[in-house]
Amino acid sequence: MAAGLPLLIVTGTTGSGKNRLGAHVARRLGGEVLSLDSMKVYRGMDIGTAKPSSDLMKLAPHHLVDVRDPEEHMDLAMFLSLAEKVVAEVHGRRRPLVVVGGTAMYLTGLLYGVHGGPPRDEAFRENLRRERDDVGVGALHARLAKVDPESAARIDPNDYQRIERALELHALTGRPASAHRRDWFRAPRYPFRLYSVTWPRDVLRARIEERVDRMMEAGWLEEVRGLMEGSRLGPEASQALGYKELARFLEEGVPPLDEVVAAIKTRTWQFARRQMTWMRKFEDATRLERKAGDQDDLVARLVNEFRPVWAKALAQSM
Repeated sequence: MAAGLPLLIVTGTTGSGKNRLGAHVARRLGGEVLSLDSMKVYRGMDIGTAKPSSDLMKLAPHHLVDVRDPEEHMDLAMFLSLAEKVVAEVHGRRRPLVVVGGTAMYLTGLLYGVHGGPPRDEAFRENLRRERDDVGVGALHARLAKVDPESAARIDPNDYQRIERALELHALTGRPASAHRRDWFRAPRYPFRLYSVTWPRDVLRARIEERVDRMMEAGWLEEVRGLMEGSRLGPEASQALGYKELARFLEEGVPPLDEVVAAIKTRTWQFARRQMTWMRKFEDATRLERKAGDQDDLVARLVNEFRPVWAKALAQSM
């Protein structure tokens, strides 16, 4: 295990309640929160990304929320550069840091670093984008499934950015992206305690569908309309769950809105299932099997389990 002060990591699927849990744990520990979410970084994308409420943000300082405009570029290397500074600054203040998020690539990168794959090949990417415009993202995902079925199973068929990189890695190295990804899992860069929040599958699906309904009632469609009027959805931000579907509805008016909402629920559930698969690969994770009304008990458990670990590491670092 790496030397230094430990991180407390709370991960889980979308709709699992990990952000609320993590914020309350951070408050009890007297710590801070590092948001490890690829979409919460964008300003103005509040409702559809389930960004922490102002009340949650008051419980403990939050980092890497609202740090980019939606038209700006953000990739793994950029995010990790920001996250590493947060870790150094918070631990430099001798305060615990609770890392909260479900973006698999970002969490893996934070713990194990970025693999040594080749840099971007702009000529390859330009050709691939032209092909995407001709045949669609689905055809590129099907091609990825032939050369790298493991990556294709993990990547959303609509996630062009990750499809592009996976095909690029295969083209430039002759090795599938999944093989490069396995290279990540060596000795971790930080000591950590990792908790994975889970629900029974039927309960989680109901929570996801109810959350999408609440988002629509809270004005998600108007949020997307405002972003479109400002031409503010860049290539990364537009991959956020539901934003692309709602933007297309606003542009074309079809299919009916209730069908769009149903499709968002389905896509979100599919994404949650992929997150479950990814989380099972973390052998060091402690599974938190949730049930209704258990938050106070879970907060107490995480605080009681992490506090002595933190105190010991802090004393050894003096």
